[in-house]
Amino acid sequence: MSRDYLPHFFTTSIRGFVPVFELYPQAVFLIVDCLEFLVKNGRCSVHAFVVMKDHFHIVWQPIAPYTGKSLHHSFKSKVGRDIRDLLLEINSDFLVANFASTSGNRRHQIWKISSSNRPLVHDDILQQKIRYIHLNPTKGSYAVVDSPEKYPWSSALAYAQQHSNFTFLTILDHVNPIF
Repeated sequence: MSRDYLPHFFTTSIRGFVPVFELYPQAVFLIVDCLEFLVKNGRCSVHAFVVMKDHFHIVWQPIAPYTGKSLHHSFKSKVGRDIRDLLLEINSDFLVANFASTSGNRRHQIWKISSSNRPLVHDDILQQKIRYIHLNPTKGSYAVVDSPEKYPWSSALAYAQQHSNFTFLTILDHVNPIF
């Protein structure tokens, strides 16, 4: 199988680590809606995710002809525009103060320039990344719950119960949900 169609670990952060998803929880639904669209339209399967206050992680698997690179670009573009539009509507001062762009080709920049979308070439790495995603809301300065399955914007509960609470999520049977 081509590396383009292996599961990928994708992570990206809001520019300046501004806690957009904490301050404007409705922005989380923009991510959920985009993932539902991608899965429903046969572009990828989603195996794990978490949305934190200023970043998110996903394990997804592209479906040909879409590649990890094309999913990455489409997702960031779509959700970035949607977040921009949401902020324009409800708090344009916040948008300008935090996301004004110095780039000549855009007025606002929501995401950090750098992000990661790496193919997971070994099953043990896939499992490690899914555990990392699920534990994210319990660690360090991002700790908001004491148990991963208590965090609502994650696939941890689905893995713990072996039943998806998100329509776009495909649980991998061989992943050990031990947190």
